Amino acid sequence: MTKDNPGRVPPRSSQVVRLLGQEAGKLQYLNPASRPTDMTFGRFFNSTFVSTARRFVYVKNDKAGSSFIIRSLTRSEKKARRIRHRTPFLNRQVNPLLTPAELSPRQWERALTRYFVFTFSRNPFSRTLSCYLDRIVGRDESYFVLQKKIGFADGFQPSFAEFLEMLGGDGILDLDTHWKPQYRNIAYDYFNYGFIGHFEHFGDEFPALLRWLYRRKAKLGEVRAGTAATSQLADYYDDRTTRLVSDLYHRDFELFGYDDAAPLDMNPVRRNAMDFVNEPRRIRAG
Repeated sequence: MTKDNPGRVPPRSSQVVRLLGQEAGKLQYLNPASRPTDMTFGRFFNSTFVSTARRFVYVKNDKAGSSFIIRSLTRSEKKARRIRHRTPFLNRQVNPLLTPAELSPRQWERALTRYFVFTFSRNPFSRTLSCYLDRIVGRDESYFVLQKKIGFADGFQPSFAEFLEMLGGDGILDLDTHWKPQYRNIAYDYFNYGFIGHFEHFGDEFPALLRWLYRRKAKLGEVRAGTAATSQLADYYDDRTTRLVSDLYHRDFELFGYDDAAPLDMNPVRRNAMDFVNEPRRIRAG
């Protein structure tokens, strides 16, 4: 461990490379008994961001502002520096936020019990449509993963309803984190969440949360264009597609407070209480 940052194990780059290799499975806290059952090693490694300085854990939830969140946390972290990489916030070898694999088993257990754990959820209606527009219509890598699993012809573009019916197939729903149910994406039953924000109130909730975590050092990341899925809901949702999404993501609707019968109303049925951000943050040592 370094003198300036006792939570980090040097050298970073060789440590990360080693952990991604065969020996990673030997680490005690990455064994099946102590790792979220909904996460593979790769997802556990790439989707969990730890700050030992500010005592928090962020768990990435795709299609719910995750890239912006990671960029903002990366910029705000004390040791952050200007990184020349196309997606520096996802390059874990240079990102100043740590992975669980860079902590000792004891440190990780301490993080789970003492650190502030948070993520953001999104209305399944808009999240699923955004995934379809971005990953399927946009022919991102998820399209080819689905094509290989289903076996449809090159160039075939499933309709939104066909895409939803494909997701109901055996093993398809967990095939890609962009359409995977959010409660499994974030290992809801494993982490003791202090806050699960709503993407629909992101403009209010996330800046307030970031300031609370970092105080004056908080720095928002740059905004990138999305799919504008919310403005297209009426074009894609009818009784059939509403029922399909409601059935596929029924626990997400229940846990995160969304109406599973109102695809055109994105607002959650209950609003998050954020009174804690008005109080000085007390970070326990250790």
